Amino acid sequence: MRLFLLTIYFIAFIELPAHSNNVIYEDKSVHGNIQVTLFEEMLCMRFKGIGGNYSGRQGCTYRDSRKMIFSYTKVLMGSLFIVDSPKRVLIIGLGVGTLPLAIRRTIPGALVDVVEIDPNVIKVAKTYFEWPDGDDLLVTHIADGRQFVLDAISRSDRYDIVLLDAFDDEYIPRHLMTLGFLEEIKKIMQPEGIFGVNTFASSKFYDNESVTYQIAFGDYFNIFRYENSGNRVILAMNNKLPKKSTLDANAKKYKKILKNVYGINVDDLISNMQVKKNWDKNAKVIKDH
Repeated sequence: MRLFLLTIYFIAFIELPAHSNNVIYEDKSVHGNIQVTLFEEMLCMRFKGIGGNYSGRQGCTYRDSRKMIFSYTKVLMGSLFIVDSPKRVLIIGLGVGTLPLAIRRTIPGALVDVVEIDPNVIKVAKTYFEWPDGDDLLVTHIADGRQFVLDAISRSDRYDIVLLDAFDDEYIPRHLMTLGFLEEIKKIMQPEGIFGVNTFASSKFYDNESVTYQIAFGDYFNIFRYENSGNRVILAMNNKLPKKSTLDANAKKYKKILKNVYGINVDDLISNMQVKKNWDKNAKVIKDH
């Protein structure tokens, strides 16, 4: 199986003005250009694929607040409600570091591994955003996401939480969508672990990926267009999904910090963590071959 090296991006549905006085940094990378743009109260990193234009796909942070701008990052934080006291977390995708930094600060004793293939993204995150140096519990790995997972299997590494937010110029890279990849992800999850992935609610692959996840994991939480966003977040487990009472109990210790620091309404998020089978059950499964 051939593994493609692809830059892993945080995704947001927002276009920023292209006027030059908003651009504070721009540089080339082996995977395309990276640009940092100042837009009113937001500082954003966005990308241009080789031969393409700058995309609306980017990570953004407020200049004077840690509140989360994009709804899908709030939903992925809901993975903390499923696993009681996670000790090890894997996040595939750095972007501006919003999600891994939030998890690091919310569960300060956990080890957080972050995978990013483009070294220039890491450099920009350190220079213009808050990505730190020298944190022994927040480790950055330069690697392709699937290859990292394969290496983790060989080391017998296990994670309580695995989060995936990986896109190329069009959509999630195919080798990160297949049933084979999901089976590999299951091998690095603890028995009670959670796998969270950001997808598009309007993707042409919606039915296919839905069926593929159903085969791999059984029922999963399907959070669709939360806060009217264009995203669909999947939260899947090897075992049976927890009841609302368990989600409420696990979320209790995070409720204050998530609301006050990141602007997350915990009760509203939990109410949206439901099993919604809104797809064609006869759609073709996504396979490696």
